[in-house]
This record gives sequence, structure tokens and C-alpha cells, in this order.
Amino acid sequence: MSQATKVRLEELDIKPYIIAKLKMAGIQSVFDLAISIPHQLIDLGGGMLTGTDEHVALELVTKAKKALVDSGLLYKDFSTAQDILDRRKYLLRCTTGSAKLDSFLKGGVETQAITEIAGEFGSGKSQICYTLCVTANTSLDRKGLGGNVIFIDTEKIQVGENFPDSRT
Repeated sequence: MSQATKVRLEELDIKPYIIAKLKMAGIQSVFDLAISIPHQLIDLGGGMLTGTDEHVALELVTKAKKALVDSGLLYKDFSTAQDILDRRKYLLRCTTGSAKLDSFLKGGVETQAITEIAGEFGSGKSQICYTLCVTANTSLDRKGLGGNVIFIDTEKIQVGENFPDSRT
């Protein structure tokens, strides 16, 4: 569970009956509320905030976002270019397993970004992705990123064909 989902709705200045309605509609944390769209809150769960105008719903979402910003779990909505440049200095990079490709990418594939890998059939796109998955999942003390990985294969490639059986 991420830190953002641990911030509780009860910590905000919201009336208990509204919190109960939010929870019945599946909004369990401040994070869930912060990513909600105000006008959809009014209609959510069969009109959970019936009688509430969009201004009140916007106020609820704004309170949630402010709580996350204040706790350091979310960056503020507006950032200067210098703020963004300063944050980018601390981005982790994931090695591709190729020193030359990592050098070309200025240290590897950036985290907190979407990277597209394109090429002909059999050019090694999947192999790079498998390497990135292993690196991202490897602990920090072993020069990995210490994270978790979800790999979604949209081509229905048999992973077993590319990885030897680790039990042998």
C-alpha cells in the first residue's frame, strides 16, 4: 500500500456523513478523493452527494489535494520550470544492460516517464523490457531500483521461450 492511500479521510475537515457517503461509493482514502472529478462525485454511487452542487464537490477534491501536497506525497499543481528541473536531477535511471545504449540514454531509461521502444520483429525490444523489469525489481544494494514490476505483453509472446527455466 502506498503512503498516499494511508492518509485518511477523517483527517480532513469533512463532515462525517459526507465521509460515510464517500466510503459507500468506494472512496476510501484522501488519495481516492484527490483523483476524483468533482462533477462525477455528485452522480457517484447513485447520487451519493445528491443536493450538493459542483462547488462543494470541487472543495472536497481541493481539500484532498492540499492534504497530499502538505504531506509531501503530491507535488503542487503548479510548478515552475526550475522546480521541475530540480526534481529531474533526482530521477532514477534503469539500466538497459548495454553500456552503449545506457550512455546514449544518459544513464539508462528514466523513471517517472513513458518510454516507447520500437523496432522490427526480432530486434530485441522484448529482451530490453525483460532486462528493465529485472533491474527495476533488483534491490538498491545490488544496483537495481528496488521496485515492483508489472509487465503487460500485448503480443501474446511466450515468455518461457525467452527465459530459461530457473529451476534447472
